[in-house]
Amino acid sequence: MKWIFYCLNYDHLARHIIYETAAITPVKCDPVIWEIKRRKDTTIYYFSSYYQSPSEQYWMVPDEFVGIATIGGRPRYTVGGHFSLEKPETTEEANIFFLHRDSLFTHYIRQYKGEINEWLKAELIRRGITPNYKQQNIWLSLTGNF
Repeated sequence: MKWIFYCLNYDHLARHIIYETAAITPVKCDPVIWEIKRRKDTTIYYFSSYYQSPSEQYWMVPDEFVGIATIGGRPRYTVGGHFSLEKPETTEEANIFFLHRDSLFTHYIRQYKGEINEWLKAELIRRGITPNYKQQNIWLSLTGNF
């Protein structure tokens, strides 16, 4: 679910609960599932996010993040706040949508030059995805590949 959080939300700045905006990208944050709604065959996950800076903790507004509805354990459509986004007509359409978002996020993270959440770093290593920028020596030290 955390990977799906990043795939759906990576391209929007997170918003702080109190302040108008905070320049914190979701890839710096730790995703939190703040609510789960279960129906007969559908489970809806609503995301929030958490970021710990050296001086402050940020909890992000849950409604700012796109959540996910699963049917039979597979992602089927997205939800934002308290409304549903477009529901696909078929399972194939849903699969194409999520694969497309995965592809966009993978491309984005390969070009990304900023701070990345610890869980996301470990997941990128597990998936064999390496950021494509000049700080390769930092990435190599994280992976142990010299």
